[in-house]
Amino acid sequence: MHPASRADWRVQDMPAEHVSLVLDFTLTAKEATRVRLGFIPSVMEEKWFSYFADNTLYQHRSWTGYCIDQIHFEAYGDGLRATYAEVNRNPVQYAETDDEQDIQRIEIMVRELGRGAWDDDGMGSFEAAVALAAQPNYLGNPQVVAALLEPCFQLLIASWQGKAKYADQLAMNLQITRTMCEDGTGYTRLPGWHNAAGLGRNVVRCLGLDADCCEGESLALLVGEGLASVSLAFNDLRIQWSQAQQAEQEMDLPLRLKTLGWFVVTVFMGTNDVYFPGKVLEDIVHPKPSAPSGNGADGTDASMNKDFEPAPAQPASAVPTSFEALLAELHSITALQRKTPFKFVQLGIASGSVLTFKFDPSVTCVVAEKNRVVFQGQALSLSRAAVLALQNHGRKVKAARGPDYWLCNGQPLSKINSATTGEQLHGA
Repeated sequence: MHPASRADWRVQDMPAEHVSLVLDFTLTAKEATRVRLGFIPSVMEEKWFSYFADNTLYQHRSWTGYCIDQIHFEAYGDGLRATYAEVNRNPVQYAETDDEQDIQRIEIMVRELGRGAWDDDGMGSFEAAVALAAQPNYLGNPQVVAALLEPCFQLLIASWQGKAKYADQLAMNLQITRTMCEDGTGYTRLPGWHNAAGLGRNVVRCLGLDADCCEGESLALLVGEGLASVSLAFNDLRIQWSQAQQAEQEMDLPLRLKTLGWFVVTVFMGTNDVYFPGKVLEDIVHPKPSAPSGNGADGTDASMNKDFEPAPAQPASAVPTSFEALLAELHSITALQRKTPFKFVQLGIASGSVLTFKFDPSVTCVVAEKNRVVFQGQALSLSRAAVLALQNHGRKVKAARGPDYWLCNGQPLSKINSATTGEQLHGA
């Protein structure tokens, strides 16, 4: 096996927007030998290309060629010692902004590379990837993901026409959430992707969720909230179409819906930065005009969308064309509006207010700025503070809904939030 080199892949240089992070871990002689070989992906599922030169390991995303890490080493006996790394901070190329998360990720990836992307007694990376892709309903296949999400869009259109209930959409969203988050549903999930740090973080970033409110939450909650956000985006497109009809303006609704559907598919696969670089859900719903360049209406390569976009949920002829009929059916999906994210300021809870823990009033945190709280000397999200408090209380949890576990004047914040939201709705 020959060592990988820069010439083996189409790569880009590290952008000007990057940070330098201190590292301190060592590799044995055997691990160092394998790291020096780098890694050349052989199938689409292998998302990294790595090569070693001048005591530096360069790590690039295989699909885009973006340089994410430049990891520097020095000799350490017969092995190597990692000393520091330059890490990409261009938001279009790489979404992570947490230095500690990157330090942990880099060590894990380097050690995995040091163990070898192959096993002396097992399958090579190519065989392992092929075996995974051969499993039934593989969620690394865009056609499988598109087919999974298509009924969701069919229900949204049916509700638009008054042929489906909100409860049907909730049941469909729950089914999709279980498929993305649980084993034993008849689908094969991608190791290392279908978790809160992978898919969950991408859903938060790309589907318009509140990052502070979502911190520490489970993948199931993030996927469910993401699907609710997609429903709102669909409703927004419907309203735009209604306004265009009223103003006697043209709007290619089927194309806009297909673009939305394809974008959602790529978000759930983690390929959105390839097909929709730098775009989030808001950009799809409210695209900015661009100069003609042979691209699709969303600014992406039209030929790429042609090959991979999910089939239309219904033919264009099935979409209502009567503005009066559309207005009559608007009431059928008003319940699609997602619950307003929890905000201290909206509840009249000022910075400096003391909150008590549900299971132990002696445990407290203090409300801080930017919707954070100070707990155990750290500025954290309410949910993260709840997780730590529960763990200190002997609970083995990794996620929790913060407002359920912190009290203000003896009342759970979730109850205060529900009461306040209800008053606002009834007073509107």
